[in-house]
Amino acid sequence: VMTDKKTKKVEPEARTITVVALDELTYGELDTFETIVGALPTDGDMSKLPTGKVMIALGLISAQRDDPTVTEADVRALPMGAIQLEGAAVNP
Repeated sequence: VMTDKKTKKVEPEARTITVVALDELTYGELDTFETIVGALPTDGDMSKLPTGKVMIALGLISAQRDDPTVTEADVRALPMGAIQLEGAAVNP
């Protein structure tokens, strides 16, 4: 396995991201969402947007609030269960 000394080691299993509520997004975060997804979350029915891109965008935005060095590639490397919607109950 080759490693680049400039690349930090990402440990996807160690990170869980809780997504912030959409109405708490800043304009900069809204721009990040639009760049990744290609649409705004306010454009209408969110269920019509590509789920993977929405989760990557929301995961990146939320993770960068805690750690601004997190990249889109870091979020893409996470397992699907690592990004959790705020208030989403696993066991009702």
